[in-house]
Amino acid sequence: MKILLVSDAYYPYPSGVTEYVYNVAKYLRERKHKVDILTLHYDDEKKERDVYRIGYCKFFNLNGTNVTLPWGLSISNEIKNFLREHKYNVIHLNGPFWPNISHFALKHAKAPIVSSFLSVTSGFTHIFSPLYRILFHNINRKIDVKIGISPVAINFIKPFFPGDYRFIPVGIDRTRFNPDAGFYEPMRTEKDTIKVLFMGRLDKRKGLDILIKALSRLNGMVNYKLFVGGNSKNRREYEEMAKKLNVKTKFLGFIPNEDMGKVYSSADIYVSPAKGGETYGIVLVEAMSSGVPVIASNIKGYATVVKDGYNGILTDVNPTAFANTIERLANSKDERMRLRENGLKYAENIDWKKVIILIEKAYTDAIDMHGRRR
Repeated sequence: MKILLVSDAYYPYPSGVTEYVYNVAKYLRERKHKVDILTLHYDDEKKERDVYRIGYCKFFNLNGTNVTLPWGLSISNEIKNFLREHKYNVIHLNGPFWPNISHFALKHAKAPIVSSFLSVTSGFTHIFSPLYRILFHNINRKIDVKIGISPVAINFIKPFFPGDYRFIPVGIDRTRFNPDAGFYEPMRTEKDTIKVLFMGRLDKRKGLDILIKALSRLNGMVNYKLFVGGNSKNRREYEEMAKKLNVKTKFLGFIPNEDMGKVYSSADIYVSPAKGGETYGIVLVEAMSSGVPVIASNIKGYATVVKDGYNGILTDVNPTAFANTIERLANSKDERMRLRENGLKYAENIDWKKVIILIEKAYTDAIDMHGRRR
């Protein structure tokens, strides 16, 4: 098949959607499909084969994190002309909300359409769902197959895009994320130091402040060091907080793709104290696949991935609860090993090589449905 993936978010912008699009393309190509990607222009972008860019990406804050916004007066026409010049067997959109480029691709597409929904915003936006359905009914009904990456994502999006959904989780690239990925030298510590890892954009809703405050309660009780992978404009604030609270911390900054697996496999405990707004928790699965026990916030999206006490630990979203859980895990090698083994089993079940077959089936079904509707 010749397939087009459409997404506002793509490299060099770090996000779960970016990784999703990259991996769908990678594993479809391994199965001998021809795959193009249509996305936005970004600062510091690199030229990449089969990646086409239009407009420009602007950022604004929503739900405590940066989100992308397409910028350009002629984006709709550019997409219309692009689809006229390039013919595809199926077009796979990611979150076709107006004014995302996936919305305009849906508007102008004549090919079968599959759409994935990965993100959520504030529940407050649901008050606009009836109006949204009315305004874009004729466009949105063109979607042949809808995919939700978790029950949380599906429940959020249904008021805007009603209908049937397939639950297809985000896969994990076990060639990148595995216990044998190697050691990341900047994380070398003294013997017996528990290496606690936080990975992701340093946005407010990711909860790094909770983790720093939690670890400050363990000073003198646990021999730990916190490693923080990722960047944002908030980094300076977190650096100052860690220094003030005497939390032994090393900020690793932006982690290149080729080093991500090493960073995870070099850690002893992975912690994600997100405050909300998560639909799934790919970072949790990356840690599990790397053989690292996981502690995560007890929020809906993370509960989709973590079975509490089996492949990770869910905890209340406050510094005291995280401090108690980290202390318990740091002092129990047996519990860390049990969570590690169960996490590896979980990750094996959602290997991208298995997940991509489900997405491929969504494509063939969309082609079938599109043909019957014509």
